[in-house]
Amino acid sequence: LSADSSQWASLLAALDALGGEKNLLLYHTNSAVQQGIVDFGWDGGVEETAGDFLMAVDSNLRRNKLNLVVETSIDLDVRLDAEGNASNVATITYRNDHTSWAQTADPRLLPLTTGGGWPVPLYGSYVRLLVPRESELQALSLGGLAAEAEEVSTEGARASFGFYVSLPLDSTAEVSYAYAAPSVVDASHDSYEYRLLVQKQPGTRAVPLTVTVEPPPGMKVLSVELDGDGLNREVDAIVTDLRQDRQIVVRYAPDR
Repeated sequence: LSADSSQWASLLAALDALGGEKNLLLYHTNSAVQQGIVDFGWDGGVEETAGDFLMAVDSNLRRNKLNLVVETSIDLDVRLDAEGNASNVATITYRNDHTSWAQTADPRLLPLTTGGGWPVPLYGSYVRLLVPRESELQALSLGGLAAEAEEVSTEGARASFGFYVSLPLDSTAEVSYAYAAPSVVDASHDSYEYRLLVQKQPGTRAVPLTVTVEPPPGMKVLSVELDGDGLNREVDAIVTDLRQDRQIVVRYAPDR
């Protein structure tokens, strides 16, 4: 608040980056002010957009701060059919490389990641996958083995598939959700348009994200966009990260 005018531009740029990366969330009791916060996307709310949607939400339920250590990545495989439905497989990989991390970490952080020695230091995350509301969970696996979801519910405009992942020190876990997302393609234009919003969980790092989109048989891809920027339409996979929300658009048409 004491900054002079020469610093305002850099302060505003920093605030914009913090908000866009969801490392700054705001709330105001004045409804008009709060609506402005919502419009900027600084409220932390789950977006209610048309098309396909994905948001992975982790909640560490253990008595430790292993979120400092555990690295995650998300792979989403999308296969579209002629009716505009998607068969999706979302795979979340967790890596708890605590030994390597501890070699260079600030010693003051070590007790936080091990819970002070009690209980046994595990990363225990209840992960919810938020997807379009009418989506149907078809299968769930942990490390390639079939598992049962602990929650299948709805939250506003989204379906929620919940599962608890336990991850000991120096281990890896891979959770895959196979689900059907109906009517996610817009066929009202000259070409078919598939839109996917992958929303970042506030406060998380730039989680690596890889997305592959396969059009229906007999269709060819016309264009691929990531956050409004065109990509090579021949690209096998869209490789990015969740430093911020990501918007992917794939347009396709009959291959005549």
